[in-house]
Amino acid sequence: MNHRELVAARIEELRGVPGVAVRQSEIRPPVSAAELAEARTLARNRLPEGVEDFYTRLNGFTLAWDYAPPGQSGRPTDSGSIDILPLAEVFSDWRETIWFDDFPGGVRFEPVKPFDFLSPEACAAFCQQPDAPPGDEVRYHYLGEGLRPPVPSFPGYLELALLTCGYARWHNALTLDDPAFPEAAGIRARMRQVVPGFSDDKLTHFSRGGH
Repeated sequence: MNHRELVAARIEELRGVPGVAVRQSEIRPPVSAAELAEARTLARNRLPEGVEDFYTRLNGFTLAWDYAPPGQSGRPTDSGSIDILPLAEVFSDWRETIWFDDFPGGVRFEPVKPFDFLSPEACAAFCQQPDAPPGDEVRYHYLGEGLRPPVPSFPGYLELALLTCGYARWHNALTLDDPAFPEAAGIRARMRQVVPGFSDDKLTHFSRGGH
């Protein structure tokens, strides 16, 4: 299956889970030739690995869902979201959102080019230094704070996002031996219960760059 078919199939799998309510689901049409050419120009004629292949199938997609145990009333216990942005937004100027030029140190995160907002204040992004093409590595960025590399490539990130269905804080569960993320085991346990087809082995495999 191509990227578009994989995304659509995964959303349908999620819909089939008792207790899951899909709040938002949109798979956008492929990127236009003009938008692709503009993105190449902004990326100094080198788009990161897998980007062109993905966006020629779909110009991003949005998925948002909640889970509440079947038969129980009350608020949802789990949630998730994926928001792969349209290509025209990814390599645009993120001034006033990601970086700022009106105070000392505000330009620190100018290289950050978000493509998936995991929450309003956190994103997955490429890094593109001024006058250079973006790298292949995907980094996690909490707005205004540091960067850390969660996965080696865009295709690997997509596999992880679809595997977890964007479960809240899935990026904090990529490893069980990082003391900075003591919640990792608990997040994995919940994903095993809620997310269709999730497994620890697949999470570890994809996070190390496997396909």
